Amino acid sequence: MKRLMSPRWPAWILGLAVVFAVVAKPNLDVSPFSYLSVCRRCGMTQLSVNWKLPPTDATVFTQKKQRETPLSRVLLTNNLVGAHDHEWIFSHGGGHGVRCALGVGREILPAVDSASFARLIEVLHQQGEIEFRDKVLKAALNPLPGNRMWHLGQDLPVNATTNKTALREWIAERSEFFELFEGRKP
Repeated sequence: MKRLMSPRWPAWILGLAVVFAVVAKPNLDVSPFSYLSVCRRCGMTQLSVNWKLPPTDATVFTQKKQRETPLSRVLLTNNLVGAHDHEWIFSHGGGHGVRCALGVGREILPAVDSASFARLIEVLHQQGEIEFRDKVLKAALNPLPGNRMWHLGQDLPVNATTNKTALREWIAERSEFFELFEGRKP
């Protein structure tokens, strides 16, 4: 009876496999690169996931999912933004060897995700304060460092939806704030 022989691997191949397992494998990140972008025109967000072939930068496939935000919902339902090609601005992301990637889109993300800011835009629109509404929107969707427009909706008077005088007084108190943003570009 013949005895089956197992193949013998040369020692250098086994040694190379051990070196790869110990040195290269821990440095090989197979996680996808995921990132969030925000549209500077309507405030919608998009989550993108890029699956790459390790250890290269070659993208195998990409998944994208768009999400309405409180601001985009107000802008679209009130026809303040028509049909358009999205202008995506990178906000933040990570993966595939990148721990933390930050972009200028993170500056406008708090405004587009704020229900109180979206309510402010809606109230300004309904009360006919178009000039101020447009000024607030322009500043909020401008990805400048230090953009803090989202906080404006937090102190909107409760009676602003029914009392035009109270709304105009509130606007007058905040008008100087917008002079800081006049003429600044992203």
